[in-house]
Amino acid sequence: MKLITNLLRSLRLSTPLAFWRGVGGEALLLLLFTACQKDLCYHHPHNGTDENHGRLHVVFDWSETQNPMASEMHLVTFQGGRTPVTYPLTGMDGGDVSLWGGNYWFVAYNSDTETTQTRGTCYDDFEICGVTRTVRSIADLHFIWEPERVWVSTAQDYPVVANTEQTLPMKMWAATYQYTFLIRNVANLDRVASITATLDGLAECYRPSARGPLNYTVAEIFSFHKVDASSIRGTLRVFGHSPEENTDAPEDLANQLVIYVTMDNGADYSFTYDVTEDMQNPSSSSIDEQTGEVIIDIQIEDIPIPDQPTTTGLFDIDIGDFDTEEWDIFPN
Repeated sequence: MKLITNLLRSLRLSTPLAFWRGVGGEALLLLLFTACQKDLCYHHPHNGTDENHGRLHVVFDWSETQNPMASEMHLVTFQGGRTPVTYPLTGMDGGDVSLWGGNYWFVAYNSDTETTQTRGTCYDDFEICGVTRTVRSIADLHFIWEPERVWVSTAQDYPVVANTEQTLPMKMWAATYQYTFLIRNVANLDRVASITATLDGLAECYRPSARGPLNYTVAEIFSFHKVDASSIRGTLRVFGHSPEENTDAPEDLANQLVIYVTMDNGADYSFTYDVTEDMQNPSSSSIDEQTGEVIIDIQIEDIPIPDQPTTTGLFDIDIGDFDTEEWDIFPN
C-alpha cells in the first residue's frame, strides 16, 4: 500500500489518498495504466505481432527513379473512415510497422523537405502541396515556394492479416520536374543588374492517388543567370500544371512568364510571354544526370531591353521577403 501511496502522490492527484484506499487504489491504478497502454498501442507501431495486429515490412523500390536522395520517408495509412495515421521511416529503404488487421490504402513520400506540406483526410484527396509565400505588390497571384524534389508511391486495398508478417513493396516515382528557360539574343545584357521571373498557371499540389497535379491556382518566382554575352537561363521546379479535366474552363489554362529586369542605373522593365503551348505540349525533354529530374526546355528568342531608360514598361514590384543576393545574376 505504501507503493500505491507514493505513486498516487507522484501523479499529483487532487483526490484525498484516503478515498483511493477506500475504493481499492491498487485496482484503480492498474486500470489507469492498462488504459493508457492500450491507447499507445492503437496509435503507434509495435515491435511484434499479436492476435489483433499484423507486422508489415515496407520496402521502397527506387528502380524507376534516378539519383533519389531522401533522409526520411513517411508512410500514411488509410482505413475506411478512420483518421489517417502517419509512420516516419528513417532512410530510403523502408521499415516495419504494426497495424490492426484489415484492408488499407497507403501513400508514401519523402518527408525531408521544407517547402512542401500535406493535406487531406482520406486516400482519394490526400495531397502534397507547396508552401504559400507572401509577395507584395502582386496581389492577384497566389505564390508558393519552389518545391523541393518529391517522390511518391501508393498501394490500394492491401489486406493486412492479423498475427502475420507481410512484405509490401512500393515503387517510387517523381512528383516534381523541372523547366529550363533559355532566352537568347538579350539586348543590352551588359547593363543588366538582375533578372527575376514569375510563372503562373501552376499546380499548387500533387495528388498521389491521381498520379498527377491538381489545383491550378498558383505562381512561382525564380531567377535568371547569365550564360554568355547575350543569353540567360532560368530553372524552376514544379508539380506541373493542372490537366484540363480539373478545371471548368480548359480555355483558361494559360501559363504566363513575366520577366522583371533591373538595370544597373535602377530602371525597371517587365516583359510578358505566353508559354502555354511549350509547357503543356513540350517539344523536348531530357533527364538531368546529376538530379535525375525530367527537364523540359523552353526557348525564347529575345528580350528587347532598351539601351536608354524610358517610361515604357516600367513596373513597381516588391518581392517582399526575398534576399537581393538570391536574384543577382552577376554574383560577386
